[in-house]
Amino acid sequence: MMAGALEVLDAPALYADLTGSGRIAGLTGLHLLKALERESGTLYVERALRHVAEPRRTRLTRACLDANFEGVAEFSDDFYDVLRAGNARQSLMRHFVLSALTGDGA
Repeated sequence: MMAGALEVLDAPALYADLTGSGRIAGLTGLHLLKALERESGTLYVERALRHVAEPRRTRLTRACLDANFEGVAEFSDDFYDVLRAGNARQSLMRHFVLSALTGDGA
């Protein structure tokens, strides 16, 4: 992997770890949704962005977690970089929600 590359995450394994940790045990409805949002964001930043150096890491974190594209020129390389990162983070969240709804860890 090249330095600064985003890491590809194994969503099923991360969800299994999350459910095994007890951090979302007993949660339902909005409380579960908020916990999944928080956990997916934390895991994304800790895992996918761990090899990304500052200030790029901060820019990607702001874009992925807060939809804050401040300082990113439209249609620039940075713009597409943050879109890719945001898409990957949303895919992780989508997997978590689908798994929670279906009771399926896959």
